[in-house]
Amino acid sequence: MTKKIKELFAPPIGLKLVDIVDGIKLYSSTKLIQNFLLAFKKSSRGSDKVKLIEILINKGFIIPCFKSKGILRFLKNKFFGSQESKAILGMYHLVNKKVYILIDNNSTIFGTSSNNELVSTTLHESMHLAAGRNMKGFLKVMMPTLRKYYGEAFTHIFSLKNTPNIDKIIYHLSLYENPKKTDTNKQLSVYYHLLYDTFKNSTELEEKQFRLKLQNYIVSMKIFFVSFSSFVRSYKKWQSIFIELNHSYEKTFGKRNIYTSPFQELVSVSEVACVMAEMQSNDKRVNSILKILG
Repeated sequence: MTKKIKELFAPPIGLKLVDIVDGIKLYSSTKLIQNFLLAFKKSSRGSDKVKLIEILINKGFIIPCFKSKGILRFLKNKFFGSQESKAILGMYHLVNKKVYILIDNNSTIFGTSSNNELVSTTLHESMHLAAGRNMKGFLKVMMPTLRKYYGEAFTHIFSLKNTPNIDKIIYHLSLYENPKKTDTNKQLSVYYHLLYDTFKNSTELEEKQFRLKLQNYIVSMKIFFVSFSSFVRSYKKWQSIFIELNHSYEKTFGKRNIYTSPFQELVSVSEVACVMAEMQSNDKRVNSILKILG
């Protein structure tokens, strides 16, 4: 009972429409926002970030909200909503450049949510938000970490005997987080040649093997962009890539990644910061990234 009292309690009452995202109406209230910030304050993961998060909420960058307006709709969604829709706890919308935290999906049927889970979800999506709104500032904070992470990943994926400078690769990857980017096929062709030119003198693989590995890497990205459902179905085919993406977290941060199944790192440099925020929310880099939005 004591634990429950400390958790967010925010029934879907007194709500007003705050946004419509891809045809879905979202509702919030002053009380919900107050309770949301209180959950941050009471969480060991978020207590030092309350003021930063409040600023982002006031700016309309982070929106705690319900999909359900009223108790009956809330309960109907809890009992009869699709597993896919209920699995989304929060999202960063690439076009709107806003974070939506769906309290319905973070709540039990009694209206309680885990403070730490809410904080983790919010921080995760806020890293995407920061990169989307201020990539220059994001890279200023994260560049040394990204060099380490992707350097480890590429070294093992492409069997490198040494890791050359990969800054151009990281800058290229950052382009994929812009929804207004140019043609994907063109970008992937450029990326293929960039990877080839960067690693051709460092790989221990024979030319044919290296080109095949590189081709598979680019193809996995192409499938991700074209059809996510096809990407999920073919996930095992590219498993050797994802294993190395996952191992690189432990080599970079000294902790195993138990929060995500790596694949977004293929196309999103901010995903590395997202996982970092969940692994070690009190890391000074997390606050530094939030501050570039303030």
